[in-house]
Amino acid sequence: MLRDLLAVRAEHAIADGGWLFLCPPVKRGCYAGRSEPRPPHRKTVHDGHEQALEDADLADLPLHGLRHTAAAAWLGTGRSLEFVRALLGR
Repeated sequence: MLRDLLAVRAEHAIADGGWLFLCPPVKRGCYAGRSEPRPPHRKTVHDGHEQALEDADLADLPLHGLRHTAAAAWLGTGRSLEFVRALLGR
């Protein structure tokens, strides 16, 4: 599956800043004119997060809170601060 994703990226010569998982072209809606895969728009990510919370019947959790949760989990498993900083991009 990852090889297929990389082939699609290469086929479209997508300059996306290193995104591996891309949103497919949309057939309807405000992005319907798009003809090639693109990185997800931040609104897409937020909408998906809200839907996942609703589906799991969970109270509101800010999306940024997941970043802190991931950092705490990595640190809790003994990963170094440098490792976590590299993963989080800081």
